[in-house]
Amino acid sequence: MTKIAVLSDIHGNMTALEAVLADAKAAEVDQYWLLGDILMPGTGRRRILDLLASLPITVRVLGNWENSLWRGLHRKLDPTIASHRYLLRQSQYILEEVSPEEIEDLNNQPMQVHRQFGDLMVGITHHLPD
Repeated sequence: MTKIAVLSDIHGNMTALEAVLADAKAAEVDQYWLLGDILMPGTGRRRILDLLASLPITVRVLGNWENSLWRGLHRKLDPTIASHRYLLRQSQYILEEVSPEEIEDLNNQPMQVHRQFGDLMVGITHHLPD
């Protein structure tokens, strides 16, 4: 039987991610599914990406925070709106350790993926568009 750990909503929390991964290791997980919202708004940046790169991730989908990070990188947010100003500042902080190319990769994940397990079809998504 394949054991799958589903990782979602890390939000830059390295401490929580390390605890979850320790549990996954103890459970002898075979593969990981990454369901978005990896970096913001917490302080984990480069370390989180490096740790995730070491895992056998077989499914990745886009989170809404990755899309916000991409929009901040490309100045597609309105700095006169308080919530956009916050996202722009978060984006600047992320860019201190994460390259624009890595942000593009994070944003280029599919919004939805399907996996078949025998007769069971599983739809995997973080969020759907409005």
